Amino acid sequence: MADWARKVLDFVEEDLAILRKQRINGRRLLRIPSLEEWKSYGLLGSAAADLWAEIEKMKKAQADSGMRLNFLNMRRHLMINCQSN
Repeated sequence: MADWARKVLDFVEEDLAILRKQRINGRRLLRIPSLEEWKSYGLLGSAAADLWAEIEKMKKAQADSGMRLNFLNMRRHLMINCQSN
């Protein structure tokens, strides 16, 4: 998850450390219900907002396509795989 945030969202090391400390993985990523919860973990400002926007974009793409998002953690790299329901 942290590697994905670094590559996709350009997270800096202190933001990545928060994700690692909270043990956020792919499944948990989609279950966090609000931007405020991300902020309560310690992600501040644009890091929290950028992450929340990306999550919402993935949820919308999933809903629009009827596809299911699967998160695979292979060698600590987050991969997103879409499959038909």
